[in-house]
Amino acid sequence: MTMPSTEWSQGESLDYHTNQWLTPKFSTIAFRSFIETEVIAGRSYLDLGCGAGGATFSLSTSFLSSHWTGVDSDHVLIQLGLENASAQSCPNLDLIHADAVRFTSTTKFDGVISLQTLSWVPDYDEWLRNIFVSLSPRWVALTSLFYEEDITVISQVHEHQTGRQFFYNTYSIPQIHKSALRHGYRLVKSEPFEVPIDLPKMSKPTHRMGTYTLKCQGNEGGGRDRRIQISGPILMNWFMLFFMKL
Repeated sequence: MTMPSTEWSQGESLDYHTNQWLTPKFSTIAFRSFIETEVIAGRSYLDLGCGAGGATFSLSTSFLSSHWTGVDSDHVLIQLGLENASAQSCPNLDLIHADAVRFTSTTKFDGVISLQTLSWVPDYDEWLRNIFVSLSPRWVALTSLFYEEDITVISQVHEHQTGRQFFYNTYSIPQIHKSALRHGYRLVKSEPFEVPIDLPKMSKPTHRMGTYTLKCQGNEGGGRDRRIQISGPILMNWFMLFFMKL
């Protein structure tokens, strides 16, 4: 399996990655709380599909007594991350340009994370098999687009004006759990993530996928109001999943 040609490192998306080094995203802050009880001083942690490493950097500054390695297949983003790292104090952070799908290492990682990446690969089987079998950490934590029921939606986006084509898949949590069990891991917790601020929709038409939020009123039965996140025509059903080795 190869990653689709997304051109994330082209044009305006570089600002998106640079800004993560300056101000952690709400999703990164939520994820830090999601994993903090399992991060152990003196151990090593791997971020697969780290982009320019902004989120990895934020975690490394939160857990200074552990070591963090970020890996991404896009050499432009890794170079951007290395430039940002050289301007910061990052004694416990490494960024590596390598195949994030098939990455192997002689380092034993206590935990492997992958943030907002799984939904952008054509199929999760090879990605997860490499993590569970080849890297074999004590635990794995993922954030991506997931659905709580036994339904998976495969979506391939084609931005006709830009020429970009990439996946925006929403994977069934029960099926992800079955895959994990086959490789000796159990899903021990899952939490939805809802962005805590309103994101406005662009006033002018755009040829690129753009994210905004809408507020939905809760059901009459007492359901809470929700802020849903949308990108282009797709509902962004974000979840955080945590797996522990059996």
